[in-house]
Amino acid sequence: MCLARPVEVFDPGSLRCSAIATFADIPSAYDGSAGTNRRPAAENTLLANRDWDALQRWLQQLGLRQPALESYGREAERLFRWSIGVADKPLSSLDADDLRRYDAFVRSPDPDWRMRSKYRRKDSRWRPFFAQRSEAGATFSRHVLRRLFVWLTAQGYLRSSPLQAARK
Repeated sequence: MCLARPVEVFDPGSLRCSAIATFADIPSAYDGSAGTNRRPAAENTLLANRDWDALQRWLQQLGLRQPALESYGREAERLFRWSIGVADKPLSSLDADDLRRYDAFVRSPDPDWRMRSKYRRKDSRWRPFFAQRSEAGATFSRHVLRRLFVWLTAQGYLRSSPLQAARK
């Protein structure tokens, strides 16, 4: 159960339900700075050392109008939260098996991850998902994540796209 309370020790599970405005305080074990799929710093053209920063750079370069940009950002944030809160690893350490699990999760998010009604982010009842996902919603999520991982790989942030391996 998700409770709105201050967290003294970082709890990865808290990401599933908290409406965190910034991810600046995530410990290095989860921030992606040492992700297992990271390329060496010399090959990283993003000048980003943390997964959240890399996601923000990806969103900035998309050049999408506001509604589409928000949709892409929402999908990227969901994966980011899931990677830490469920897979218990940074996004840059996800592998093909993790992404298969995430794809199943997106189709039917755990109740702790869903809102019954839409709430503002500052509301303690806010969750990353609203109700069940349709097949179209799951397909859109895969599309967004495919673009994300291709770009992160092309920029030298990741060694390879775990989504490519998940499709095999």
